Amino acid sequence: LYVAGHRAADRAIATDACTKDDLPRYLGVDPAKVVVVPSAIDVNECLGFVQADLCAELRRRFDLDAARPALLSVGRLERNKGFHVLIDALARLRAELPPSWRWLLVGNGKERAALEQQVRSVGIAEHVTFVGRLDDAELHSLYEEVDLVIHPTLYEGSSLVTLEAMIHRKPIIASAAGGIPDKVFNDRNGYLVRPGDVHDLVVQLRAALANRARWPAWGDESAQIVISTFAWPVVARRTVEVYQELLRE
Repeated sequence: LYVAGHRAADRAIATDACTKDDLPRYLGVDPAKVVVVPSAIDVNECLGFVQADLCAELRRRFDLDAARPALLSVGRLERNKGFHVLIDALARLRAELPPSWRWLLVGNGKERAALEQQVRSVGIAEHVTFVGRLDDAELHSLYEEVDLVIHPTLYEGSSLVTLEAMIHRKPIIASAAGGIPDKVFNDRNGYLVRPGDVHDLVVQLRAALANRARWPAWGDESAQIVISTFAWPVVARRTVEVYQELLRE
């Protein structure tokens, strides 16, 4: 019934370019009937979580005034999120990173103990903070206080985390997985990385560090991409257009 329903539909909405290809491949949907309407983010809600006093408290809690640069990753501590790949990449880059760099990892999960052990074994424990879970106000306030967001996932859906970081004007280093290539563009608002490829992640992190002067411009571009393509008014309007097109046929 699931497959039959998709094949009988007058339109099939895919949330990402990769899903647009998957619907014909796996469900037999006519490619001409597939349209992309991305998943949306509530820009005002995300920015509304930010609190100046909380930003200041987080800077003190994680000693961010001394962190140059401050790197952030957010996600469940599961193998598929690729944090083990990022740890290896940071270890390889250790000699090239400023002495005061810091990586904050927000989230909990069954891989936490293994990741903590890996950080110790590769010798970067003094630069890494396992933050645990944050509430919405803490997380969105923390986005405001870091320099670069890294999302090294092995596979992904639409990636809300990436959109959240982008609306806070952050440059992004992320895996070219799932819907992320619809959001991150090389040398425009960050860099894409082959999923699971430590060497490629090292290369792109090195390139980003060499272009630190461009991070503010990349962050501005991140926010503009969200506002123009992934904000709720834009996505809602595009959804209405799909139905209007059908009614005209």
